Amino acid sequence: MPMKIWVESSKPHMWGIWVSSAAVPSAAAAVNGVFDWLTCVLEALLCWIMLTLACFADEYGDFAKGVDNEHRLGPITPTQRGEIDAASMKRALVVLGLEVALAGVGLLAWSVWRHGDLGIILGFLAAGALCIAAAYLYTLGDHAYGYAGLGDLAGFIFFGPVAGMGGFWLYAHTMDWAVLAPASATGLLLAASINLNNIRDMDNDAACGKVTLAVRLGRKRAQRYHYLLLLAACLLFLAFPIAHGMTHVVRYLFVLAYAPILNHAVMFARVMGTGNPAALRPLMKPLVQGQGVLSLVLAACMAVPV
Repeated sequence: MPMKIWVESSKPHMWGIWVSSAAVPSAAAAVNGVFDWLTCVLEALLCWIMLTLACFADEYGDFAKGVDNEHRLGPITPTQRGEIDAASMKRALVVLGLEVALAGVGLLAWSVWRHGDLGIILGFLAAGALCIAAAYLYTLGDHAYGYAGLGDLAGFIFFGPVAGMGGFWLYAHTMDWAVLAPASATGLLLAASINLNNIRDMDNDAACGKVTLAVRLGRKRAQRYHYLLLLAACLLFLAFPIAHGMTHVVRYLFVLAYAPILNHAVMFARVMGTGNPAALRPLMKPLVQGQGVLSLVLAACMAVPV
């Protein structure tokens, strides 16, 4: 597959998603004194490949079902432009699935070697297999769950609590339940990015039989749902240092990184007021990158000595 097509299909502007999924457990590991650089790098690599697989599968499934057509308001994909054929995309999906499996096994092996705890192996292998299956089944197959309004929930679960709490366990081989708060926050922001896409293309999705949550809710309620996701995420990030009884101001400086999220909310309200869903397209990149910046600043605030 040509590098240009690989880069476009993997959506490099979505870096904020995989970075945040890896940064949150790293922040919690720093707080609990169990941070390890190799675990951090391996988790980030796994989250990146996993997101790339999800993006490829999403693009291929929507194109095969006729959703990515001339009426779609989102970016024109390489598949739509005819730059990549179905056979090449299928091969890429197989290769990416194997890469996810290898990265996951490597991370698990390093974690087990560090702690000598073999009891987690089967559980994490099963969770990894479920994550890969979820990426494929989002838009692929006759019963794709993304076409039944479950895409937001799946994105929230796998790139939120699963990545955050599972990632922390691989650092510590124990659980800090406070990690659930920022891990859920990252999942909610991912759900917001999915919802943004779905509001933009809800008319075409509905016409093609793709019943997303935005289609189920309708435009007005989907807009309110979007605000709720952003607000809940901001509150949940705050819950982590509060749950640990932190009082030093440095631990809370990450709230300054709420600015891109708040700006997104303002711009989203303005665009929705125009009634032009195509104008939502430029809002995706700053939302996702804002998520990445926020998670990195959170990690820095948790790790810096005070």
